[in-house]
Amino acid sequence: PHNTRQNDIPEKLKISVELCQFLGLFVAEGSYCTNGIRISTKDESVVEFVKNFVKMLNPNITVSYRDNSVCFVNKGFYEFMRDIINSGAENKNIPEFILKGDKTIKLAFLGGLISGDGYVSKDGRVQIYTTSKQLLGHLLILLSSLGMLYTISKIQKRGEMVTINGNRTTRNHDCYVIEVA
Repeated sequence: PHNTRQNDIPEKLKISVELCQFLGLFVAEGSYCTNGIRISTKDESVVEFVKNFVKMLNPNITVSYRDNSVCFVNKGFYEFMRDIINSGAENKNIPEFILKGDKTIKLAFLGGLISGDGYVSKDGRVQIYTTSKQLLGHLLILLSSLGMLYTISKIQKRGEMVTINGNRTTRNHDCYVIEVA
């Protein structure tokens, strides 16, 4: 018999700090696969965080790590995610319940996002990179609601030649950096 317990998620998924951190991480480094979620990372602490988060979600879910990606299959959680976060880096967004949430939830999401697409300089400035105009707009709403000051720069333009892993290619999307003061 097929084990369907691995597809269960709590009927009422609790909006926790861990869930919001995971969502931020997914927006930064995540993608969808067949009924599952993939987080691209080489960071051991991120791998551990994902494993612990999934275990909290449902201890029956198997989490695998290969080719610099943490993956797990869970149809219920996959459908929940598909309903709130768009796929594709250029289409990513912040779920509405986070934008309307309290400070703790917003900061947890931001922490997850920064752990993926962010960079903290030696003098403590935080930079977040995105190609999604929707995510850029949502981030400005989120940062403003937290009373954080920021600047935005377009650092790479669509159509520009770039080298990725030694291959010359044309950039498909504008890339923005948001620097938080």
